[in-house]
Amino acid sequence: MRWVKFSFIPFLAIAIGLGGCSLGYLTRVGMTQAKILQSRVSLEKVETEGKLTPEQLEKIALIQEAKDFGESVLGLKKTKNYTLYAALKKDLRPYVLSACPKDSLTPYQWKFPIVGAVPYLGFFDKEEALEKEQELQHEGYDTFLRRTGAFSSLGWFRDPIYPHMLELESVRLVNLILHELVHATLYVKGETAFNESVATYIANEGTILFFERAEDPISKGKAFEHAQEALMFGRFLGELYETLQDFYGQSSSQDEKMEERVEIFERFRHRLQQVPFSLESPYRKFGEGEWNNARIIASGLYLKHLPLYYVLREQKGIPLEQSISYFEKFIHDHKDPWGALKSL
Repeated sequence: MRWVKFSFIPFLAIAIGLGGCSLGYLTRVGMTQAKILQSRVSLEKVETEGKLTPEQLEKIALIQEAKDFGESVLGLKKTKNYTLYAALKKDLRPYVLSACPKDSLTPYQWKFPIVGAVPYLGFFDKEEALEKEQELQHEGYDTFLRRTGAFSSLGWFRDPIYPHMLELESVRLVNLILHELVHATLYVKGETAFNESVATYIANEGTILFFERAEDPISKGKAFEHAQEALMFGRFLGELYETLQDFYGQSSSQDEKMEERVEIFERFRHRLQQVPFSLESPYRKFGEGEWNNARIIASGLYLKHLPLYYVLREQKGIPLEQSISYFEKFIHDHKDPWGALKSL
């Protein structure tokens, strides 16, 4: 789904070591990350070299505007992210792998120092990702492999602008930048669902406000449509989750569950067709291809809990501009902030 952003946090573990992953994996990821760091050049140099098109330079300027907006209006942490350009000759967008038991919605977790357990693992090499996916499939897991548009180092490095970002449509680009800047501001160890859903909420609503202030009604309309469709899809995923969790909790045999879950998938696939998404909506395209638990939880991390933030905004009357400070205080005041938030 092209609108979903996967923040590739596990890469920062290469700097401090990691148990559970092979030394070869860490070495290969570390070498590629080093290439990215070495490729970074100043935006001034990019402009003076004349290697980018006027359209690409406009996208770089838009990124700076989105960054300034996030920091000054939304209260996101001021960083030096997106002040450098990664002059890469090769597309190094990473692949992200998720896995899940066939009879449960409890994701397979990879444990990292500092960031805690996360339900995905990243690869710069597609063949290595496919090899790991096949290994997990042989162990009996559902898997889902996809490519991500961006990842955050959580402040360990100055995240650069990547060449592929400059190919994005303006609304999607602003949304992506705001999403990643939320990660640089808020992060709860081991709580990926919170980290991703709060970033999705603030980025979706922040993109609307950005284009409203820019007096660009067409882009604002696109951003509003995307935010509404994300909310609708989040509600759909919530119903699907609830149905599957009740189903997997039954005492049926494994074979019976595998047969019956196909019927549940097909029933919800049909229901998804009835949701009034636009013709070009990425959420409409979720109905295409194979469904399995890993694919469902991968989207659920970002969108399943999205309705919660709109309910919270309505109940607490929290303006978007104060959302970051509210959640920072909430995290500080609660030992289990995600559990406390879901219980509101």
